[in-house]
Amino acid sequence: VQASQSNPAIRPAFVVTGWTERPIDLELDGKKVTQGVRCGWVQDLDGDTLIVWLEGDLSAPTSITIS
Repeated sequence: VQASQSNPAIRPAFVVTGWTERPIDLELDGKKVTQGVRCGWVQDLDGDTLIVWLEGDLSAPTSITIS
């Protein structure tokens, strides 16, 4: 995520279609995140969709890994 002080990512959310793994692991800049994140799945006829929401803001470039 290309965030900055002048252009922060405010409580970003990510939608990943076709995700079937449960539970998920989330890393920000290589560090595992266990608090301040919410995730859920939407199930429909096309398959599962993962939704990940970060409760905080990002104010610097950040690498996000969902596995």
